[in-house]
Amino acid sequence: MIAERLIGAKTNEVPEFEALLRGLPLGGWVLTMDAAHTVRAHARFIAEQLLAHYVMIVKENTKGLYDRLNTLDWASVPVAHRSVDTGHGRREVRTIQGHGRSR
Repeated sequence: MIAERLIGAKTNEVPEFEALLRGLPLGGWVLTMDAAHTVRAHARFIAEQLLAHYVMIVKENTKGLYDRLNTLDWASVPVAHRSVDTGHGRREVRTIQGHGRSR
């Protein structure tokens, strides 16, 4: 662990995200986060201020972003990893795809 921050009872970790990471030497790193942090402000902060990269989880309840991503030509993107799990009464398929290049 490189940092931690106490989260108050009347908030959550989303508004504390930038304060936690600001000032850490993360340039060039790849940060991964759960769906709660999949917001435009966090993406901009990571890329523009930290000079880092990110992997964000997008769920179907993030309708606009999910729909835009779903229209991409995923058949032409190589699969790097795929897992299928069952639990909690559902089946989850997780796929990592990419060309390994920056845009």
